Amino acid sequence: MPVPVTLVLPDGQTLRARLYVRQQTRTTWMHWVGMPAWELADDDHVRAAEYRTWVTSDQVHPIEGVSYDGVETIPLPARVPDPDVRWAWKVEQVKGAAGRIAGTVVHVWDCPLAGKPREELNVDQALDALERPGARACQECGAAESLLPLLGREDG
Repeated sequence: MPVPVTLVLPDGQTLRARLYVRQQTRTTWMHWVGMPAWELADDDHVRAAEYRTWVTSDQVHPIEGVSYDGVETIPLPARVPDPDVRWAWKVEQVKGAAGRIAGTVVHVWDCPLAGKPREELNVDQALDALERPGARACQECGAAESLLPLLGREDG
């Protein structure tokens, strides 16, 4: 059952609309609203109609005293890990000009930049490797995106 809301139009005008559904996205809540409009009927007469569209939370506001408990609300689904996803890591030893180890790069287990086959590490071992001086996470394979937030870091 739709409930009344105040809808803010692009030019700042407001009008009464009807809220049908609220749906959560990764960044905001979207609202499926219907607003009054006119349409030309088949018999060449103008009749009242409703135009429906999705709008953001910035464009729709509740009306004091109206209960929104009955509005269909669709939250984000709980993230279920893909059972085929492997959470394993590899460490590449980077050699300097003199042939000595100059640093390490942590890669996702199947990163083509990891070089020759290496021992797979679990997440704790990969985080330990990143804590070493001169260590960095690969930006190409997603290691940086996955591991650095766990260390409270954003750098490579």
